[in-house]
Amino acid sequence: MIAKGTTARQLGSLARWMLVCLVVIAMMAWPRPSMISWGALVTGMMATLLLWLMWRIMAGDTTVPGHPVQWVLLVPAAILAYHLSRQSLLGCPDPASDLKGSLNVSMLFQLGLLAVGVMLSQSLLPRAAQHAGVLSVCGAAMMLVPVSAWITDGLAVEAMRDSLAMLGFAGIGVWLSSLWGVGWRVELWPDEQRIGRPGSSLPIHAKSLRAVIMGIAVAAAIALTWLSPRSAILCACILGGVLLLGGLVFPHRRVLLLIAGGVLSAGALTTAAVTAPFARLSVHLGQAGPLGLGEAAFGRIDASSSGLAVLAWTIGWGGLFWMAGGLLVCVVWLMTHARRRRAWDRRRAIVWTWTTAVSSCAMLSVGGMFTPAMVMAAAFTWGLMPQMLGRPNKARWGGVVLIVMVALAIVAGVAKDRGLISWAIDATMRSPRADKWMHMGVGALLTLTLAWLLGAKRVWLGLVGIVLAAAAGGLGELMQWGFHRTVDVRDWYAHLYGCLAAVGPYLLCMGARWCESADVRQGGADGTDRYMQS
Repeated sequence: MIAKGTTARQLGSLARWMLVCLVVIAMMAWPRPSMISWGALVTGMMATLLLWLMWRIMAGDTTVPGHPVQWVLLVPAAILAYHLSRQSLLGCPDPASDLKGSLNVSMLFQLGLLAVGVMLSQSLLPRAAQHAGVLSVCGAAMMLVPVSAWITDGLAVEAMRDSLAMLGFAGIGVWLSSLWGVGWRVELWPDEQRIGRPGSSLPIHAKSLRAVIMGIAVAAAIALTWLSPRSAILCACILGGVLLLGGLVFPHRRVLLLIAGGVLSAGALTTAAVTAPFARLSVHLGQAGPLGLGEAAFGRIDASSSGLAVLAWTIGWGGLFWMAGGLLVCVVWLMTHARRRRAWDRRRAIVWTWTTAVSSCAMLSVGGMFTPAMVMAAAFTWGLMPQMLGRPNKARWGGVVLIVMVALAIVAGVAKDRGLISWAIDATMRSPRADKWMHMGVGALLTLTLAWLLGAKRVWLGLVGIVLAAAAGGLGELMQWGFHRTVDVRDWYAHLYGCLAAVGPYLLCMGARWCESADVRQGGADGTDRYMQS
């Protein structure tokens, strides 16, 4: 017998480091638009989500952490779903009707990936606020994104110079976060002199180490400014705005923050007005309408259009203003949680808020919406934002994961063309049976999700969930028949194979819990397990 919860913590650690590896690989290997890159990101995200589900089953916890940014993403998703139903399912004639809804489905899928990435980062990486190693590795990978892009593609990424540079600036913010309240955990045992509170988080005080960290950040900032002065001006303007916001929210050193933010914002805006660096970001919001044009807008935009222009044309000025206002409200609300905390916590809040804003702007720059690295960086920074700004994670009903998964499955099932989903899988697997592998993956994910929600406490309810997941595949094929789609019974067979493949991991998770006992004490002199607290 082993101590209660030990296996769950071990599996949680495995999922945590897998997500960290996924972030680093996304920065280093997928810095440009590529269907193979999207396929690899989807595969890595699905594998991480499977490990996360197994971890939650072992822990017997059917909740997920709540994040306000998820509510912001609902309106763009609803607008895109409206365009998909109008342009693809109902056969409304549009200039882009020959696209068969593929681009609407692709953007919905991107929003789903972003939402899942935020949830996984928030759930698996809350201890990143206590470990400098995770932040240093991820920050270094983000700073090296322009270098890896130029090594692998050279002039092919010239059009993405600004977005790559901004992602590098966001990496500087992640890298610098280890200076303020994000030190190594203080794990002292009873036979040693106790300093502070066990497991507390302290800033890095070693002057030589702080000097090295600052020196690397300054060198990276100089190199990125030389690479893209326009991005440097925009990042300076964002920093000025964050300092002004900090001056309004934080009661301490308010005058200093307001003066610094005002001077920095004025200088950046003046430089921008003189050099006109943001001319390419202009969009014609009036022509797009309040709800945009959906995929019909892709007749008016091209590969050189920024992510901001793509959103403006597809979801309209109403959806764009909702996103901008919602994200601003999220930032202000989260910053209020850091106002009464320690000085280094408030500094960390300012740095991480700037980092999150810069990574979001990188995704909204030219090529950002089509690049896996940008989406992963935005998910990583937004996911860690509540923890970095001092807001404790609040448990929410885990059924939201099932709702998102079912919604994406329905959209992919009834659409005439699955867009990015099919393109990425075909490019990655290069097999005529790639579609069947997709059905198997969806079946496995749906099975484990239902088994987690229904059978986290009782095995027989989990088996009921597995049966429901198997039946859902047949229901999906009937739904396709109702929408005059081609019905292939082999797709259901592939779905069933995925369901069967998930039975073993579920029973293994439940069996591992039966091998644990609350009567067994953890190892260590003070009753703690040193290995699992790392």
